[in-house]
Amino acid sequence: MAPLGLLAEAAEDEPLLCLVDDAHWLELVSAQVFAFVARQVQAERLALVFGVRDQVPVPAAVMAFAGLPELRLNGLADADARALLHPVVHAPLDDRVRERILAEARGNPLALLELSRHGAPAGPAGGFGMPAELSVPGRIEESFQRRAAGLPPLTQTMMLLAAADPVGDAALLWRAAEHLGIGAEAIAPAEAAGLLEVGAGVRFSHPLVRSAVYRAADPAERRRAHGALAEATSVRADPDRRAWHRAQAVLGTAESRARSSGTPLALGVEARSRALTTTGPAAEDLYREAIDHLSRCRFATFLGRAHLIYGEWLRREGRRQDAREQFRTAHEMLSDMGVRAFADRADCELRATGEQPRKRVTQPTDALTAQELRIARLVATGATSKEVAAQLFLSPRTIDAHLRNIFGKLGIASAASSGPSTSPEKDQKPRTFRTRASSNPNVGRT
Repeated sequence: MAPLGLLAEAAEDEPLLCLVDDAHWLELVSAQVFAFVARQVQAERLALVFGVRDQVPVPAAVMAFAGLPELRLNGLADADARALLHPVVHAPLDDRVRERILAEARGNPLALLELSRHGAPAGPAGGFGMPAELSVPGRIEESFQRRAAGLPPLTQTMMLLAAADPVGDAALLWRAAEHLGIGAEAIAPAEAAGLLEVGAGVRFSHPLVRSAVYRAADPAERRRAHGALAEATSVRADPDRRAWHRAQAVLGTAESRARSSGTPLALGVEARSRALTTTGPAAEDLYREAIDHLSRCRFATFLGRAHLIYGEWLRREGRRQDAREQFRTAHEMLSDMGVRAFADRADCELRATGEQPRKRVTQPTDALTAQELRIARLVATGATSKEVAAQLFLSPRTIDAHLRNIFGKLGIASAASSGPSTSPEKDQKPRTFRTRASSNPNVGRT
């Protein structure tokens, strides 16, 4: 919720665009957070744009963005590609070599520039031969890797430190280098080679340079770099960033993250994730541990899903009666919260065990969507817009927009007399709903 709240608050003053380029290089958890925020944006003056590239196999980060609106960008037309290539080639270039560069670049502007500036593609003399199977970004990344590999070892280590820190904090780079016993002068050859610049911040000449350096390092070198960055990060000023680097510096990253966070939500999600990859009695212990942790956090959606997947595991184990109990709990919880997709899944599972879910009695509130009903019930308890937003992973602005729809559907005269305050002011006392309609116990008192 923190990133959503931060962006929504910033968008209150003026419309906000959040651009994440090369999003396929995000580590999975960050990609999931960004995708989550993008799916919750509704009434905010906020837009998120993610730049990702096609590649096989598809990175896990890209899968996190599946289902979001998509705009595919094509390469330059042949005439435009030739016009871009011509002025950057300063030496005589055989026509067949030029054609091969154009073919391999496939209209990618960066590929045209890099493949021509740093040597024609390898191949038989005269430019014959088929284009390499490596993707265009892969060819460029490989070119950057070769350039970085020719630098002194200490310079390569400095570049790895810079590549391992996504923030580009120059002061952190110097502290981490000092921790490893490397002097600041070691970065000079990389700057001279045009691969990066270090000033107030660290800027790579292109994101592919960062990727090339990080991917070229073996896992032990990466962990060493993250360990140095963790030691150089203040535990008081930036504890989350320090915990992230520490997690990257050890094996079992997901578990380390959860233990360093220490919250019921983090521990519950971590236990649930481990349960999915475990078998036998150990898996059941982890499912129960997940439910125990999640029952103590305020985000009930995670608890409902934990009951659901635990029930699915029990059903696969042939324990139908035990599974039925979990499905019943999951169905009731998820239905009440308006989480329709998972509630339907629990419904199907419950029917598969031979039990019919309890039928709902038609209510005036059936005119509301599941999300609106959930919001109305929370507001009726005295929760503010900010508190409801926190529970439903939405922004206060979106909650207010839903409330306006709720008022109209239920015939509530005005927001001022609608009951519990939707203001984020903490000292506001809740009031009751006043409606033109009859008393509605599912929403509040009249």
